[in-house]
Amino acid sequence: EHIRAGTDGDGVGLRAGLDDGDVQAAGQGGRVLGQADDHRAVPSGDGGNAAQALPVAGRGAGAVQGGGHVLGRKRRAVGEHDAGTQGDGPGAGIIVVGVGVRQHGLGPEFLVQGEKALVQQLAHRLLQNKKNVVTMLARGEWKERLDQRGLVIRHWAQCRTTVDRVATIDTLAPDDCYDLVFVTMQAGQLPDVLPILKQNRSEYFVFVGNDPHAVEVMQAMQRPVDKIAFGFQNNAGRREHDRLVSVHMGMGMTVGGATAPLSGAFRLRLQAAFEGTHYKLTYYSDMDEWLKSHIAFILPCAYACYAVDGELSRTTVEQRRMIVDAAWECCEMLKAAGVPVNDAENTDRYREGTKQRKKTERMVYWMAQTVVGKWCISDHAMRAVSEMQYLDEAFAALRATTLVEMTAWDELRRSLPRKK
Repeated sequence: EHIRAGTDGDGVGLRAGLDDGDVQAAGQGGRVLGQADDHRAVPSGDGGNAAQALPVAGRGAGAVQGGGHVLGRKRRAVGEHDAGTQGDGPGAGIIVVGVGVRQHGLGPEFLVQGEKALVQQLAHRLLQNKKNVVTMLARGEWKERLDQRGLVIRHWAQCRTTVDRVATIDTLAPDDCYDLVFVTMQAGQLPDVLPILKQNRSEYFVFVGNDPHAVEVMQAMQRPVDKIAFGFQNNAGRREHDRLVSVHMGMGMTVGGATAPLSGAFRLRLQAAFEGTHYKLTYYSDMDEWLKSHIAFILPCAYACYAVDGELSRTTVEQRRMIVDAAWECCEMLKAAGVPVNDAENTDRYREGTKQRKKTERMVYWMAQTVVGKWCISDHAMRAVSEMQYLDEAFAALRATTLVEMTAWDELRRSLPRKK
């Protein structure tokens, strides 16, 4: 079976000719799968297991992939690269699409629906490399707008608007083969489509976004560990009627393997795709740790948003202090659960009495008082309640394996909407 667009969504695709430095045969390229909106997949028939939540697996044993290779353990950042500095090379092919699944009629209909700020900004950057041939996977009215008007983005901080002409498609089939696949879905939706992604012929996948189960996703894809990467892109925004309003102060992505550095071949593919786009690639050797540590701060911020109905400017001094306290408690919990948290980049920033703590408190205050904080934190938290609930459940499962007390965390967590 294949993934086909439904009635009103979007995604992005791009074909390329890079194969570890060699040009591929015609027709091969890469795909980027974009984040779905707040739809939950409901597979049927043989795909029934796809809807099950990914379990929280232990990290000590590592993952066995690629003919028995045992995944190594490294956790420090291993450098960064500005994709705009690369020389000429073969063009890269990428598709950025959003995927969700729902029941329709007698069988499953596959909805492809991108999370607007992430997918569209990623597509825009890829389009800046003229060697790339980009295609957006879109649906319904949104597909018509793209075909008629192009990809319109208002860059809020830069006070400018860009328009990119881009081809669109509405189907993703298992035998489609691309050089890169960027999967950018809301946490909680990915388990529903992993079986479909696993069947796709493409080799190299980059899963972009908040994901507390990077190791489990890597294992579920059943590919060598050096063919699966995880990343986080630093922008926010919202889609208005006929355009995306994007907030970013320099675009880039932190990217790496689940628990090991990316291979040189994978880095070459990414660098070729973003060549000349002023898009910084920061490589990190343990994205499972990075993502969990990032979520340790995101969840308390989301809890506080729910306490004030999304109006962060209404948070009290005590609530803002508890956000930082809760992040510190969560880092301690993650370490107790066996996650090798990078203290210098996380725990020490939240620890009471340190200079880093004061900087973090000022940042939280600034976030609460400006439109940037509203777009980066509260708007997303209020629109993606199911995602925050999924992240909360994942961390509750980790916490259950420890004895760490989390007083501030529990106080803020009371405001999280409960599932109906």
